[in-house]
Amino acid sequence: MAKIVVISPAPIKGSGGVRTILNYAHALMRNGHEVTVSFLADGKPIGTNVSQLVEAYFGISGLHCGQFPFGLHNADLAVATRWDTPPMIRRHFGGKMVHLIQDIEGWFNPVGDAFLYAENNFLFNSSFITLGHWLAKRQQKQYGVNSYTMDFCYDDEVYSLSQPYAERPKRVCFIYQPEKPRRCAQLGLEALGIFKSFHPDYEIVLYGSDAPAYLWYPTVNLGIVSPKELNDLYNASRAGLCISASNPSRIPFEMMGCGLPVVDIYRANNLHDYKSNQLLLAHQTPESIAHALSSLVVDEQLGARLSRLGHESVSGLSLQHEMQQFAAFVEKVANGEQPQPRTDMAPRYRSAPVIAPAYEVDRVRAFCEDQTREFQSEKATISQASTSVEPSAALFATAKLTSTKPAGFIWDMVTLEVDGSLQLNSHQATATTAVLPHALPAGTLSAIAVVRLAHPKASPTEFAMAAVPAIDDEDIIRRPDEQIWSSPMGSGWTEVTPGADVLLQLQLPEPSAVPLDLHIAVRLPEGSPQDFGWCRWVNIIHLQAHQ
Repeated sequence: MAKIVVISPAPIKGSGGVRTILNYAHALMRNGHEVTVSFLADGKPIGTNVSQLVEAYFGISGLHCGQFPFGLHNADLAVATRWDTPPMIRRHFGGKMVHLIQDIEGWFNPVGDAFLYAENNFLFNSSFITLGHWLAKRQQKQYGVNSYTMDFCYDDEVYSLSQPYAERPKRVCFIYQPEKPRRCAQLGLEALGIFKSFHPDYEIVLYGSDAPAYLWYPTVNLGIVSPKELNDLYNASRAGLCISASNPSRIPFEMMGCGLPVVDIYRANNLHDYKSNQLLLAHQTPESIAHALSSLVVDEQLGARLSRLGHESVSGLSLQHEMQQFAAFVEKVANGEQPQPRTDMAPRYRSAPVIAPAYEVDRVRAFCEDQTREFQSEKATISQASTSVEPSAALFATAKLTSTKPAGFIWDMVTLEVDGSLQLNSHQATATTAVLPHALPAGTLSAIAVVRLAHPKASPTEFAMAAVPAIDDEDIIRRPDEQIWSSPMGSGWTEVTPGADVLLQLQLPEPSAVPLDLHIAVRLPEGSPQDFGWCRWVNIIHLQAHQ
C-alpha cells in the first residue's frame, strides 16, 4: 500500500469543499493506504490537534493530519487539491503527483496575474483527476494531457424522492450565492422577477447565503440551511434554478435526486456532464431562463416527465461511487498507469436550448450553436462503424429479446425490418428491450445510435441503451436491471417524437476491458396510447480508444 499525502485548504467548519477532500482521503484510507492530510495554514496557525479538529468539524476520524508540508518527506504520492498547491508541493516533493481539478479556478479571478498563474499551475508534471467530463476534455484540448474523470454524484442518504411531484406546492427555489460570481445571482434574480410577474401565485424561495436580497417582488430567503432542510425544500418545490457559469455544481444532481426539475444555462461548460431530457438548459438571458421555468409549471406533463427522468438519471450516482472512483484513479497513478485519451468530444446534452420568443434571432441561435463546438477539432477513432445498411443488418440480426409483457415472451415485439433497421414495438405494460450480443468490443469508449419513430401518429416514446458485460452463452436471455438505463453504463432515457431522427449517446466511464453486450430499450410514458409504436434503431456505431 502507498503512502499518500493530500494537500488541503485549512479546515474551516462547514466547508463543503474541504469535506469533499477529506472524504476522498478517507476513501483512500479505507482501501488500506497510509494517508496523511497536510493542511495549508491560509494565513492562520492551525495548531497541533488537527486530527481532533477534523473529527469535530467533519465527523471523519482516523486520518493523520498536520500543517503543510507535514508528511511530504516520506510520501509515495501527493494530491494537489487547489490551483496554487502544485508549486508548493514541488518545492518539497519530487515524486508522483495527482492534481484534483474541480473547476477552472483561474476563472474565479479577473484576467490578470492570478488568472495566468492559475493556468500555469497545470504545467507541473502531474496526473489530472477531474470532477466531471467537461474539465477532462478541456485539459486534453488545452494541455494535451489525458485525465481520469469522476462522475458528478450526490449524497443519496440525504437527498431522496419523498413527495410525489403532482402533490407539490407552487414553489420555485434558487441557489442564491452573491459571494460566488459563477452562480450568477443577479441573472437568476432578474429571471425570477420575470417569472413571478407571469406566475404571481408561485412562491420564490432563495437559499445558500445570509446576504440579503433587496427586490421588487416578494421572496422567502432561507439563508444557509442544512442538507436535511434542503431535501425537504426540493421535495416541496415544482422547479429548481441553479446557474453554473463554470464547471457544473453538484446542486442540480441533488435536486434531481429529489425528483425536482432543474433549469441551468445553455453554455459549453454545461453540455458535457448533463444529458438530454435530464433538465432544461436555457439561453443565458433572464427572459429565456424565466421562459424555461414557466414551461415547467405551465406544461404539467413536461414537469412531471423531467421529475421522473431526472430522478432516474442520477440513480446509482451515490457519493460512495464518486469516492470509489477517486481512490481507484489515484491507485492507477501510484501503479504507473495512464488515462486514455477522450474521443467522446461531442456534447452529451443534445436537446435544443430554451430561448425566449423575444430572443429567437439568428445571433442567439449562432451563439448557442457555437457552444456545442468547443471540442470539435478533437478527432475520434471510429471502428466497426455500421455506416451502411449491411453492417447494421448484420449486427441487428443477432438481436435477442430480453423483456416484453409480463405475461411472457412475444418474439414479434422485436423485428428486423427490410431497410436493415431493428424495430422494437412499444407498449404500456413495461419496457420492450433487446440485447445485441458482443456488440461492443473491448476498448469501447462510447456508442451512438440513430433512432426514430416510424409512424407520424406514434406517441412520444423514450429510448435508452446500456452496456452490460457479455456472457459466454449467446443463447441465454437475461433481463437487465431496471436501473441500468440511467446508470454510468447507460445512456439515460431520451424522448423521441415523430418526424426526425435522434442521436442517442452512451458514454462509458472508461474504455471497456472486455466485450460488452448492448441492451436497447423503448418505453411509453404513462398514459400514452401504444398505437403505431414502431420504434426503429436505424444505425449504431461505437468509438474506441486509440490503439
